[in-house]
Amino acid sequence: PIRTGSVHVAMLSQALHHAHNPAQAVAEAERITAPGGRVLVLDLRAHQEEWVRGKLGDRRLGFCDDELKSLLAGTGLHNVRVAVGARKTGDPFTVLIASGT
Repeated sequence: PIRTGSVHVAMLSQALHHAHNPAQAVAEAERITAPGGRVLVLDLRAHQEEWVRGKLGDRRLGFCDDELKSLLAGTGLHNVRVAVGARKTGDPFTVLIASGT
């Protein structure tokens, strides 16, 4: 395992919607991040594309903005921010970008 407090940035990119326990995944990212470091999460905004469960193995259909913010804050991260990423025209998916220190 990665040592506690040993990284400056921990990034979870398009991972949480596949996780059995998203809160545990964020807590692990927070654990390995050094004081003053940052946890960065890129994941899908809530959507209704059910086909991704069978075809892509998604466990969740994304996250609401406030839900993702609460998930990060619930692990003890501070200064949590969530922003909406850019989206290509016609793409059914929107990316949320969240971070905390």
